[in-house]
Amino acid sequence: MFPLLLAAIPALALTLRVNLPWERPYAQALLIFTLLALLVKMPVFYAFRLYARYWRYASMDELTAIALAVGISSAMVTALTYLGQGLSWLGGLPACRQTRRRQAQGCRARCRSLMVC
Repeated sequence: MFPLLLAAIPALALTLRVNLPWERPYAQALLIFTLLALLVKMPVFYAFRLYARYWRYASMDELTAIALAVGISSAMVTALTYLGQGLSWLGGLPACRQTRRRQAQGCRARCRSLMVC
């Protein structure tokens, strides 16, 4: 049950951000990100024994374990996502491509104005 919830969270977040229907690059990046997040978060949560605790009697120790597990797994997913965008694993989201295009156009314009080309 829990892996299904973890898999649904990125899709819900993307839907809230850009509404439906998603463009193809968003859907592709969402699938890759969701798989990456599941592959990272599930082992980290198991390593912190979040699935082996008796939650009816949770204490500060459990809260600390949850905070550490979520923090470490989120940092790992964020780092892998940025690395993946740099290596084009995620295919580049439309906003990223537009930003890169604008930066390239700005560099060309500056280059022409300085006559350095």
